[in-house]
Amino acid sequence: GPADVEGPLARFRGQDVEVVIGVGGGAALDTAKAIAGLLPVETELMDDLEGVGRGVPYPGGALPVVTIPTTAGTGSEATRNAVISERGPDGYKRSFRDESMVPADAVVDPELLATAPPSLIAANGLDALTQLLEAMTSQRATPFTDTLARDGLAAVRRGLLAWHAEPDGPDSG
Repeated sequence: GPADVEGPLARFRGQDVEVVIGVGGGAALDTAKAIAGLLPVETELMDDLEGVGRGVPYPGGALPVVTIPTTAGTGSEATRNAVISERGPDGYKRSFRDESMVPADAVVDPELLATAPPSLIAANGLDALTQLLEAMTSQRATPFTDTLARDGLAAVRRGLLAWHAEPDGPDSG
């Protein structure tokens, strides 16, 4: 949430931070991207957060961010969006985005997910499936994006069926 961004901003603004590294699931990676976007500028998260912020234009110029996803499905390791959520009655799920926030590099290692509990692996597979279905049903879908989504759907099918057959890994049976 916002506090996860604002705390590190208060601690590290004005210091010689050259790169931000995000490790974890989509929310952790989005938090790292928001921190990288806001550390070098004067604006605050609530200045720029779409729909709930103050509507202050983001000046751009994010620090480089390296993402290391430990889950799969969100694609956060490769996007310009930082989705920030606040829980509660006045909660929201909104984006802070800029082209300068696209990660400079992503370290994608499937072995990081392989040690996760089966329920988390299943949730990640279903998240990936949902993202692919959204791409295909989007009003902005094109033959190119449909081709990529179909490839992804085939990979999800193969992966989820193989995982379901042996949730503890191929050497468990």
